[in-house]
Formats: sequence, C-alpha cells, structure tokens
Amino acid sequence: MIKTNSVTQIQYTLITSESSFSESNFHNKALRALKEYPKDLWQLENAVDHYDFSFRFCLRKGLELFSLSDTLLNIETNQAVEFFEGYSNEFNNALVKVFIIDSKIESHENIANFIELITPSYFTIINETASIISKYNSENYFSSGNSLIELIKRDKKIITEKINEKYPDHEVKPFDINPNNSYINENELVFSNLIESNYFMLNQIIGNFWLEDFKNYNDSDLMKLRLQSNQRVKEILNKARTIDQFTNVMYSKDIAKQVSPFNPLYPTLILISPYHFPGLNQIFRNKKLSPKEKAILKIYKSEQRLDYCFVGDDSVERFLSRKEITQIIGEMNFRLLFLDDVGYLHGLLSYSPIIRLPLVGKSINMDLSHLENFTSTRKKAVKKISQFGKNLSKQILADEIKDYIFNRNGQIAVISDL
Repeated sequence: MIKTNSVTQIQYTLITSESSFSESNFHNKALRALKEYPKDLWQLENAVDHYDFSFRFCLRKGLELFSLSDTLLNIETNQAVEFFEGYSNEFNNALVKVFIIDSKIESHENIANFIELITPSYFTIINETASIISKYNSENYFSSGNSLIELIKRDKKIITEKINEKYPDHEVKPFDINPNNSYINENELVFSNLIESNYFMLNQIIGNFWLEDFKNYNDSDLMKLRLQSNQRVKEILNKARTIDQFTNVMYSKDIAKQVSPFNPLYPTLILISPYHFPGLNQIFRNKKLSPKEKAILKIYKSEQRLDYCFVGDDSVERFLSRKEITQIIGEMNFRLLFLDDVGYLHGLLSYSPIIRLPLVGKSINMDLSHLENFTSTRKKAVKKISQFGKNLSKQILADEIKDYIFNRNGQIAVISDL
C-alpha cells in the first residue's frame, strides 16, 4: 500500500498537556469522537467514489492525526503558526486543519489567537464549558462529526479557491456525500459499542451516518436498537461480513485483481483481545483490604463470557449497591472502548473489519505462567504454546467467530494488553 499525501486530506490535531493516552479522560473522549469525522474532503463529494479509488490504487489513508502539547504553542502567535505549519508540512499538505482541544489547558487565549490565523480551521473542546468556548471564535466551533461537516460545507467556496490556487484544474464537486445513495441501506444502526467500530468503518465507505446523524434519535429509539446478549456475536459478524462484501464488489467489477492465489483477498482483520493484568493484585498485596474493597477488586477482575456478559459474583452484592457495581463496570467498559478506538484507527488504513473478543484474566493466568522463563526443548516449547492457544481460544472465540476467521482469506492483526 502507498501512504497518500493529498491537499484534500483533513488534518486533526489534539492539543493537550496530558501525555498518557489510556488513562486520560481527554484522549479517550477525543479518540471516540474521531470515529465520526471524515478523513478526506473527497468523501464529502462522494464517499463511495473515494473508497473505490483508494481500493483500486491500494492507497493507505488513515486519519492524519497529530498531538501537540499546548506549551509548544504558548509563544508569540505568528511564531506558533510558523512552527505548526512547518511541522505539519513535513508530513502532509492537508488544507483543512481541525483542532481537538483539552478544556484543562491553561493557555486558551493563546490557542484561540493561534487558531484564528489558520485558515480554514475548525475546533472542538473536550469537556467544554460555555466560559471556555467564549474565549474562541464560536463561528468555527463544532460539537459533532455532522456539525464539523456543516462548517466545511459553509466554507466550500473558500476551500475550493485555496485548492485551485495549487491545482487550477481540480474540480471540487458539491458536498453531497453519497449523491447516488449507493449502498445507503447497507449499514443499519445497532446500539452496541461492540458494533460501533464497524458501523463507523462502513460509514467511511458510504457516508450514511453523515446523512442521518444518530444523535437525532431520542433515548427510547436507541433503547429499541440495543442488542440482547444472544444477538451480539451474530451482529458483530454481520457488520464484519458487510465490510468484506465491499471487497467482493471491487473484485466482481474488475476494479481490483488478486495478484496471486497466495495474496490475501480481504483487508487485514483487526482482533482486539483485552486482558486483566494480574499485577492488579500486587498493588494491594501489603494492604489489608476491607470487605467492600475486596468486593470492588473482584468486580475489577471480572471476565466476560463468549456472549460478552460479565461473569458475576453474587457475594459482592453484600457489600456494594447495584449503582456502585454498575459504575465499576462502566469504568471497565471505558478501558475496553479505548482499545476499540485504537483498533478503529488501525483498521481505517485499509477499511478493515474489527472484532473485539471477550475480556479474560485469571482463567488463563496459570497457562501464561507456564510460558514464562521455562527452559525446554523446541518440541516441548511448541507443544506448550499450542496448548495455551487451544485453551485461550475456548475462552475468547465463539464458534461462529472461529468459522469466520478460518474461512476468511485475509491476514490478522491482534491488539491486546496481554
């Protein structure tokens, strides 16, 4: 694949003082928000044509994503602009710049003045307040992927003029997103974070979300779309297979050809395999825990079944209320969503389907310990690793997902905190 460099790409820049990603509320919310955003202006003209072209020429085009400390921009405004544009031009020549700002930074006035000199540019603020937004030019503020697109549509004339300064023959078509309504009904909304990454991956291909923002649904509408536990695996695979179907369409139309039978047919499948690190016990080993603290720790170490339901321990209800249990599960889900969002960014490079596997921990720790620091013959080592793989697959791979992976002609990339 070829890493593309186009004036129509959109550059996204996180501005924060935080360095941690996985433990950062800002980074978690920012990465989730990115799923709603387009990666190229061409998608706003015709998302399907953009996908067709990318597939045809094997273009590797993910989000142009950067992160800058606010302190780097806390200098004289023109100097900050010169620094930023020089830095950006080292990697791309994207015309449109989008800033995702951490509300906790101290230099909002400086950042606001800096953004004003970048044209065209737009911004959003994570955990915003009215007082913080008031420090910026609110005309260029957006709160969702759809409101960002509306701002870009508003400035289409300015954007077109700037593109034509560099490329006079380039025609910028109306921003209709999917002018022919091609495949527009192939991406039904399902209310589940297990499906979300593939839903937005399909949106990058056909643009249905940008035409119908699901935030317009009220809570009762969304609850009707919520999956039951026995539907989860089926719906995960439905979305993954729909993404694969677009690959089939490309081959059936002779848009692309398989170079040899040894080359994978489909884009790389992204598997996300979350794991409870046993070091959690070490943190509290020298502390005498109260019954309530022990109950909290038990929940934090909960694993998931193949249907993604958490395996509960009824004894914790003696020490914790249902509200407290729900809050702890919510915090665990927040970590899982971070892995989902990282998987989405990887998958976006080649429009890959993404499957998150159930969360495991103590049930495989004994098997993992056998792989640590053992000295053995090559044959015994292979046998131990093979046995671990079989045991692990029973814990995290439903039969339907096993069959899908086995029969799919494509490579696999695994993202895990194992």
